[in-house]
Amino acid sequence: MWAHLGKINNEFGFRRNPFGGRAYEFHPGMDIDGERGDMVDRTGQRNDVTAAGYKGGYGNMVEIDHGNGLTTRYGHLSRSSNT
Repeated sequence: MWAHLGKINNEFGFRRNPFGGRAYEFHPGMDIDGERGDMVDRTGQRNDVTAAGYKGGYGNMVEIDHGNGLTTRYGHLSRSSNT
């Protein structure tokens, strides 16, 4: 189950730098498109919010621990909340 259904703009792995230049860089996540105000749902059986708020390059971000070593971060949000 996906936390947000949207177009995948960038996948995990090497990509051309999106801010210009010709260099390739490693992108450690997936970028999923959304509209301002779209919801990000907590999916799975265990969903502990471990961080919510502003965090550097992520902007407004929510981090969720799903258990079994899997943690996801959702960034560039219009706002963040752990409720």
